[in-house]
Amino acid sequence: MKSYNYKAYGLNIQSEIELPELVPYQGKPDINIKIGKFKEKLDNPVKKGIRFEVADKEFILRLDNIARFYAKDGEEIIIEPCKNCDMDDVRLFLLGSVFGAVLHQREHFVLHASTIETPMGAICISGPSGAGKSTLTKSFSNKGYKILCDDVTSITFDGEGNPFVSPGFDKIKLWEDSAKYLNQDIENAQKIRKGIQKYNIKLGESFSGTSMPLSAVFVLGTNSIEEIIFRKIESFHKIQALINNTYRINFLSGTESRETHLKQCGKISKKVKMYGMIRPRNTFVVDRMMEIIESEMASWQA
Repeated sequence: MKSYNYKAYGLNIQSEIELPELVPYQGKPDINIKIGKFKEKLDNPVKKGIRFEVADKEFILRLDNIARFYAKDGEEIIIEPCKNCDMDDVRLFLLGSVFGAVLHQREHFVLHASTIETPMGAICISGPSGAGKSTLTKSFSNKGYKILCDDVTSITFDGEGNPFVSPGFDKIKLWEDSAKYLNQDIENAQKIRKGIQKYNIKLGESFSGTSMPLSAVFVLGTNSIEEIIFRKIESFHKIQALINNTYRINFLSGTESRETHLKQCGKISKKVKMYGMIRPRNTFVVDRMMEIIESEMASWQA
């Protein structure tokens, strides 16, 4: 069977399905993605959800009318597609939840965040779904900043415990209203799933292919307010914010990697600046949010 070779999150990937969202690359694979069948359930799961099971270094995800996914040891992914499934749907969940599980297995720190490249280092824009991460990130891109990751950010550490962000995928996902607000042409853009008004936008020259040290995390939120609330996050509140914004943290429950994750929270909290930014709900205030973040970055040089 033909295979395709890519790179994402600092890892070489060999895949039996084409993944146009990833950057082509040749090298010894760290992760192999195959089409095939696998066992119905894990032998000794430590966590079960409606559609997933987790054990130490093992993960199963079941999605009706799409596919079943199995990931092991952070090195192998097996996909069992459903009959007549849409491969766009398969790729969406493969590159989201399944890759998140694989990165957890490899003991990367996986943050629910988009990340931009700045002269001050990598800046993560974190927060729950709907907080405006991608909209704000794309706004920075329109201003000339390059994007390392959208929605899922993988953080690793050097020998001295300094956190680094590796580039993710050459795309960003935008809801239709956000695209219109940003004057982003979506006429020829592909929807992430049929029936959902959210689009994959190719980044091209706006994508950064360079790993960078992590300098700061800005945690977004929304509330029924009229003005943006901006504050610095200090001490143990930084660790709690990192836990709260870990991508698919339920995939870590009960596993050996959970202890590593908590230690990583401590490392990041000691090395990285963190801020909270609450914006008015249902209102686009992106320009003002960028002004606040850029002003804060400028103060680091003072």
